[in-house]
Amino acid sequence: MAFQTSLEAASITKDKVKSYEGVLEGNAIYTSNGAGHTSAAGDYAIDLTRQGGYVAVSDASFLNAALLRRVCRKRRRANGPGIMGP
Repeated sequence: MAFQTSLEAASITKDKVKSYEGVLEGNAIYTSNGAGHTSAAGDYAIDLTRQGGYVAVSDASFLNAALLRRVCRKRRRANGPGIMGP
């Protein structure tokens, strides 16, 4: 196992659903304690900043299914109930 400094370890994150690992890149940072969605103590978020930050993932195939569901929902709303359209 490679040695990691605390700075490198702090840039690794995992999603809450399936623990997919990502790395904060560019100017992406964690917010302060309590600045996440619930504002509760221990709740953090990721700030991608205006200076350009992102989360790099080695296998983003899990995002394809989520994106497809979102596109299908939008098409159903646009075309009316029960009609998918082209």
